[in-house]
Amino acid sequence: MGVRDTTIALFSIVLLLLLGLALNFSVIMSRQAAQITRLAQERALERAHRQAGESNGSSAASEVDASMGAKTPDAPRRGQSSRS
Repeated sequence: MGVRDTTIALFSIVLLLLLGLALNFSVIMSRQAAQITRLAQERALERAHRQAGESNGSSAASEVDASMGAKTPDAPRRGQSSRS
């Protein structure tokens, strides 16, 4: 089971290494995209709480909720219904 030409073996190893790197970067980018989406949603919720608190005159309470990491139910995005 020997390799007839060393250049073919070297080319195959490099090709497999590049495919592995491409897969690794793809997984990393997918994780980061999910994290960015989650962070953007959290920021939008915090902004909505802050605006609701300012309009109700209770901005101090909303700041405490945001600093304590209070979770609120996710509202449906614009253009989506609440039915699943």
